[in-house]
Amino acid sequence: MSLKKFVPNFLKKLILKEIDKSYLFSGWNLKTKTCPPWKYVNKNLDISSQSINFESLQTNFEELIKEKKFVSNQFNKNMILKSRELMWRHFNLCLSLNYVLQKKKQNLNLCEFGVADGITAWFALKFLEKENIIFNNFWLYDTWDEIQKKNLDKTEKHKIGKFKNNDIEQTRKNLNSFKNLKYIKGFIPEIFSVNESFPQKCDWMHIDLNSSYATIQTLNFFKDKLTSNGIIIFDDFGWPSYETTRIEIEKWSNKNDGILWPLPTGQAIFFLNK
Repeated sequence: MSLKKFVPNFLKKLILKEIDKSYLFSGWNLKTKTCPPWKYVNKNLDISSQSINFESLQTNFEELIKEKKFVSNQFNKNMILKSRELMWRHFNLCLSLNYVLQKKKQNLNLCEFGVADGITAWFALKFLEKENIIFNNFWLYDTWDEIQKKNLDKTEKHKIGKFKNNDIEQTRKNLNSFKNLKYIKGFIPEIFSVNESFPQKCDWMHIDLNSSYATIQTLNFFKDKLTSNGIIIFDDFGWPSYETTRIEIEKWSNKNDGILWPLPTGQAIFFLNK
């Protein structure tokens, strides 16, 4: 019989907290003793690296949380701690934008599918703001409602009932300091049949739909709208509970000209060649 069954939950947390002190990063199933891109062990070093000033974005975000200017329905407790656990994922998002900016800095169209409270959108938008990048539009797609059961694979039924607390008005408040945002509320793929619900060209996409069906429908619809050197970031890739999504993404990637780059955060990036 496993010893952990006899250890109280509060004691488990204390033990894990002590163990985590030996890691340089710990968050969302990723623990590593290698240095995060934004962190140096020797704090006396003054080095300008590819950190893209990420720590300043995180500090800014935590200030908004403290001032209750960013509210999450998804993480209504310990939000600052949760945001720190997400740091490497958010860093990857900002770095992917940095890649796009090396290729193109004008007339950008950016899309996020699966917005929820707007946390990842905030980091992307704040990075663009710090880089003084003026973009055409940032398209934000979400149901802001419960996932439709009919569009869930049998392996995804555990998602039934989730996300029903997402509120588009709260998301608007969270992102109200940014301009050129287009909120598209509805289910995929039905929403794509509505006029002016999508850009004709897209340079950067972030997909976090928690559904293999919605993911592949989005990829197929936007395939010909992705610009040269376009990039797609998948949030649901390396997680065991999203293996159906991973298989669909791999199938799609094999049929299209580009390279799929899995990341230890559970994300994956598709670099388009065309």
